[in-house]
Amino acid sequence: MSKSFKAKNGFTLIPQDVSLIPSPSEGDIAVDLSGILNVYSSGVWVQKVGAPAYTQTATANSSSFNYGDFSTDSKAGIVPQFPWSSPVRLNMPTATAARNYKISWSANDEFLATTTTASPYLEIYQRSGTTFTKLANPAILPTGTTYGCSFSPNGEFLAVGHATTPFLTIYQRSGTTFTKLANPASLPPATILFMSWSPNGEFLLATHNANSPTIYLNIYQRSGTTFTKLANPSSVPDNLPYDSSWSPDGRFLAIVGNMTTRLLIYERSGTTFTKIADPSILPTGVGWGVSWSPDGEFLAVAHINSPFLTIYQRSGTTFTKLANPASLPTLNSYSCSWSPNGKFLAVSDGGGTLINVYERSGTTFTKLPDFTTPISNDNSFVRYFSFSNKGEFLAIATISSGSNTIYVYQTSSEIPEGSALSLPKITRAGV
Repeated sequence: MSKSFKAKNGFTLIPQDVSLIPSPSEGDIAVDLSGILNVYSSGVWVQKVGAPAYTQTATANSSSFNYGDFSTDSKAGIVPQFPWSSPVRLNMPTATAARNYKISWSANDEFLATTTTASPYLEIYQRSGTTFTKLANPAILPTGTTYGCSFSPNGEFLAVGHATTPFLTIYQRSGTTFTKLANPASLPPATILFMSWSPNGEFLLATHNANSPTIYLNIYQRSGTTFTKLANPSSVPDNLPYDSSWSPDGRFLAIVGNMTTRLLIYERSGTTFTKIADPSILPTGVGWGVSWSPDGEFLAVAHINSPFLTIYQRSGTTFTKLANPASLPTLNSYSCSWSPNGKFLAVSDGGGTLINVYERSGTTFTKLPDFTTPISNDNSFVRYFSFSNKGEFLAIATISSGSNTIYVYQTSSEIPEGSALSLPKITRAGV
């Protein structure tokens, strides 16, 4: 008895440390960060050193691993990556007429959560194809204006940050029901601005606007449904942080904001977060958005002040600023997001286009044509956006003076076909 899989051209797996894959089964296979094939045998992951390594080629994307949504029966596997075509704006249900600061997709792209400045303060949509249906509100709602929300990587938890006590609300999802968990023993002391999960769902970062008794951030370690606040890092932000992003392997945590350096990068070892040396060239203004490429090689920062976008290439713990793209945002930028295959980078533009999308080739970023169905002309201000985990959709949260505050674009409806890449069969030990 054997187990095997194959990937078609255009299918990408997100790189992860295979030891972090939850609940593996006997005979499961995965490609680790070095591109070596692994098989789960007798309770441990075993490298197949003699097997070929899988890296980027002219006909196949680099192999990596995606956890999928483990809160249901789905297993980790190959996630289709969609090519870029003229994005089509979908019809969304009427949202609460209020400002929306953050959105978050569940791991399997079935759910989309958004914050809002008016009751019910949290709206959750369920997707079926290109149809989004608003779910009934959770029995216990956030207590006030919400600024941050984030699904855990397995889709089981939804963390929401808001402006009134207890400032942090965490839900556990079962199907379409979101049940509020008991509050952590140590709560944030003030309004939560943004939050993000580590890739393995063990850590939750909540940035807030208080510098006492804790310094602008709380980092929680999760065990089951219990969230325990960790000791503060020895080096902490000296002013408001506005966004954060974990590297795909969970090794680095990047934070941007109104700090002196505009960008802080921590290296994690266990539960210890150590600030690394600043890049030699820092963003020129307050950082509002930050995003890692899926392979962990690039870090993008959206900020105010020209050039409004700064992209770094990482080598070890050294971050080197790349040359600016030939076409830059024309005004302040507040958000950035990579497509899951690392080929596209979307960046907000405070000027007329509102969103710029760049196609990456090596270290060169080329701006693509503007959307053919732009955001409605209702003085929308793009605050945050995110590609869905399969790259098929781009969801946008706006601070708008009109009736439309949430937009979803279908970036493509076709999966690219190509020559199959067949991986070796792995025979289960003892079978």
